Amino acid sequence: MSDDKTLIINLCRNELHYFEFVKPIVDIVEKNLLKYEVVNIAHLSMEHLKSSSKIIICGTSLRDFDYENKDFSWIKSYNKPILGICAGFQMICKIYGGKTKRKIGIGLKYIRLKKDFLGFKGKIQVYCLHNNIIVSGNDFHKKFITYGGSGYIQAIKMESKQIYATLFHPEVRNKKIIENFLYI
Repeated sequence: MSDDKTLIINLCRNELHYFEFVKPIVDIVEKNLLKYEVVNIAHLSMEHLKSSSKIIICGTSLRDFDYENKDFSWIKSYNKPILGICAGFQMICKIYGGKTKRKIGIGLKYIRLKKDFLGFKGKIQVYCLHNNIIVSGNDFHKKFITYGGSGYIQAIKMESKQIYATLFHPEVRNKKIIENFLYI
């Protein structure tokens, strides 16, 4: 456990967005006295992936779409836990056949988690800040447990691997989701 290092992938193009979308994740990891490394997606290497024990793919701002042009195919061969948040959620879903659909969501919403999701179950309040939602592709529902709310997929858990992702931003109102992920 002492060699465990969480890789935090920053998808933000604008350096100032780091403080809104990445720093809250860093704060949670530091509060738990765990090792971590932050790398911007533009500088991500195989060495970063190999040296990590788990990955958190952070969200980014509503006007930042650079991440959509990056290569996320490594997700399929990465066999350690991954947590994707918002833009990270979208990239994980797209790699496994999910399709994006334009639907802006900003603000607090209640969702219902019918099954356990990283220690949460039942009705919870979440903070949303997104341009797109995911609609399932051909085999998408065969690979993932999906959690809904507000009429669309809000979170996923892969059946065969430790891949979790949320469309909402747990770093805002549900920090315990991130803490629970850090200890799997």
